[in-house]
Amino acid sequence: YEDLFQVANDPQRYAPRFIRTYFLRRAYRYARQDETDPRGGYSTRDEAALVSWRLLEPFLRRILSMQQARIDHIRALGDALAAYVREENDRRFFREFYVLGRYDQLRVALLKANNRHVARGRKPLLTLDGYLSVFEEGEELARADWRLARDLVLIRMIEQLYESGWLGRNEDVIAEADAEANNDSNDTH
Repeated sequence: YEDLFQVANDPQRYAPRFIRTYFLRRAYRYARQDETDPRGGYSTRDEAALVSWRLLEPFLRRILSMQQARIDHIRALGDALAAYVREENDRRFFREFYVLGRYDQLRVALLKANNRHVARGRKPLLTLDGYLSVFEEGEELARADWRLARDLVLIRMIEQLYESGWLGRNEDVIAEADAEANNDSNDTH
């Protein structure tokens, strides 16, 4: 409840962590030190069934006051990327998208996946308007909340990949990504 009150008092500051912890089900690293805090044991891999866009969308509208058009673009991108991962079985892209920590890495990963997809004769995964709405404020200027947007796209991807059974067949990809993310955060702290 304390986390929810923090979000209500200062959504821009606390919502990204709240979403990552409760909607994406990623362990809250500071809670790992306290054995009585359940957030330290959260696991996207083990709790993928709890990742729900249907619960997240009203939160985005009501708590973050996010415009419906941006929510729709995030959902569409998550759907397109989940379909791409599922159809191409692109575990590497999924793992990379899950852990990337810099905006330039995000752009490169999305462009590479888009190019691979188009090279197979399929329509692009990304539209310019959709990409700009989700990740940029202006020409090549990342939104301050691009990490939040990435997490929201990831939530939709995980939900779709879980429902299709792809995550069940590839559950180790999240464990690999979590290990990679933990190594990266240990290197930077």
